Amino acid sequence: MKKVLAYLAAAVPLVSAAFLARTFAPAPLPKPKPYDGPIPRSAPPPSVGVFALVTGVNHRVAAYAYRGGSFFDRRDFSMAAVLVRHPRGDLLIDTGFGRNIDAQCATLPFLFRAITIYDLWRPAVDRVTHPAAW
Repeated sequence: MKKVLAYLAAAVPLVSAAFLARTFAPAPLPKPKPYDGPIPRSAPPPSVGVFALVTGVNHRVAAYAYRGGSFFDRRDFSMAAVLVRHPRGDLLIDTGFGRNIDAQCATLPFLFRAITIYDLWRPAVDRVTHPAAW
């Protein structure tokens, strides 16, 4: 009986590890059909503008980004905001990295902090409030 329990105790972590490893296997989605419908008309005022504000970069591996990605394929992921300038008001979509990213990362679990390497460039709020310095 003790041998059976010992084998079972050894098997549970191995089976769990196998199931975990399977989650990293590639699983591509089916390719969608191309859109063949009408393209909506658009007539924005000339003063409307759309700007990508890259606020920094996160250095990771491909396995972090997509299922089946390699743990040895280094990638850089931009952290960005989108600014829509409009005559009736500006709209900031997402914010990228903010001024307090260091303090925010300090609240993350240790393992996540250990694998997180990033570079803060210029926060979107600073770029929006001081546009001459873009």
